Amino acid sequence: KKWWVIYAVLVALGMYTHYFCAFAWIAHVVYLLFIYGKDFFKEKKFTVYILSVLMYLPWIPGLITQVSTVQRSGFWVGDTSVSKFSNFFTETFLYEQSGEVKNWMFILFAVMVALFIGLSFRYRKQLKLLLCMTIVPIVSLILISMPPLQSMFVPRYMLYSMCAIAMIVGV
Repeated sequence: KKWWVIYAVLVALGMYTHYFCAFAWIAHVVYLLFIYGKDFFKEKKFTVYILSVLMYLPWIPGLITQVSTVQRSGFWVGDTSVSKFSNFFTETFLYEQSGEVKNWMFILFAVMVALFIGLSFRYRKQLKLLLCMTIVPIVSLILISMPPLQSMFVPRYMLYSMCAIAMIVGV
């Protein structure tokens, strides 16, 4: 119980620090849904997420004000584009802009992805959290960056996903 309460406090503090911490939180929920299925809502672990939300409630008006201001008046982040997303992956894996990737680097990247897919079939359960921490935040940010909303896709906002990607590469 003590560790779950500490986790709830850390989730709430993370949200107070940066709104995009919510994507990591959502990734954890998706992971637990994979593990427990519908029983997750019957588990005591679900109450931890309720506790986190309750601790964050006082800041909800500030969140709404800031998000609506960004959506009305624009934001310093440029428009969403395919190159922005492809640059995210090539910069994360290959440390290059997508237009500067050499053929041999792309082949290396393709081999790495194929190896990971092969490993994920063998060690599926162990890799689910890493997969959720990689995929859920990135997909969520892409979705909220699509028109008619203002783009908010900035690679540094996905640093925790990049850490999960580095762990996947290590695996």
